[in-house]
Formats: sequence, structure tokens, C-alpha cells
Amino acid sequence: MEQHFEDLLCAALEVAMPKCAILLSTNCAKFDQVALEHMARVCAKGKRRTADYARTGPMVDFPAGAGASTLWMMVR
Repeated sequence: MEQHFEDLLCAALEVAMPKCAILLSTNCAKFDQVALEHMARVCAKGKRRTADYARTGPMVDFPAGAGASTLWMMVR
């Protein structure tokens, strides 16, 4: 995750059609929703794409700050 996330997302953005949604999700504790969005914005800018971002609420089965970090990226 830490080494290849940006490469994977940039590759996905190369083939992503307009108006598609990409789900970004990780259990890596270093990446919360803010970090995921920051990296997604960097990748989108590098690929000259624009997107909107939607954060999901906390997972009900996990205590605050635990569990997966999830972010929807709606590519324009």
C-alpha cells in the first residue's frame, strides 16, 4: 500500500471513463481518509483529471480510529 498506491491509482485514472467512481480503501493505519484524499488529488492532478470526493462514515463494527479508511473518488 505505502509503496504502490499512487502507481496503482494513476494506472486506474489512465483507463477511467468520465463519470466513473473509484473506491479507495485500505486497512493501513498510516492512511486515513485525509491522506487518501490528498494522494488521490495528487494523482488526479498528475493525470490532468478532476474528481469529486466523498468520505464514508465510520465503520460501526470498529472503535473510532480503527478499521478501514474508505474514500469514493468520482472522476469527471
